[in-house]
Amino acid sequence: MKIYNELKTQEIFNPDLTRGCLKADKIFVRTESAIAAVAEQGHYETIAEYPNGDKDVKWIVDIPAVNAKEAVNIYEDIQIYIPFTLEQIEQQNKSRRANYMDAYRKYQAAINYGEFQRVPVVDYFIKRLRNKDWSAFDSIPSQLKYFAGQCSFAQSGLIENQI
Repeated sequence: MKIYNELKTQEIFNPDLTRGCLKADKIFVRTESAIAAVAEQGHYETIAEYPNGDKDVKWIVDIPAVNAKEAVNIYEDIQIYIPFTLEQIEQQNKSRRANYMDAYRKYQAAINYGEFQRVPVVDYFIKRLRNKDWSAFDSIPSQLKYFAGQCSFAQSGLIENQI
């Protein structure tokens, strides 16, 4: 299915769904012309003649009948890419920030309990989030993704403390 901008003037091939959403819509393709009705036309053809004057006849169609058809507009199903408003992006970022702050609390608890070693990149990421630097979401530390439930322990890069 094709994806177009809001004005339906340009096709979009790889929309960034983190910065906008898709909405089902239709786009005009063409108009099929109206067709006038045509009655069937033909003639009878004699197949056999009998001595008593009877005949076997068959109807032969010369021009087939055509049903009337109104003009029809043809539309194609498409999707429209609608960029999020600044308010929507801000709300999404606040929600994501809250999720990662909660994951950071779990991370801190695990550090304080002595389960893992501290990772400086996680603290730097949280500092950026606290300052509402939303570009921090471009490089979320895998250690924090683990506490957010977004990756496995093997993928997290966390180092367990030997007790």
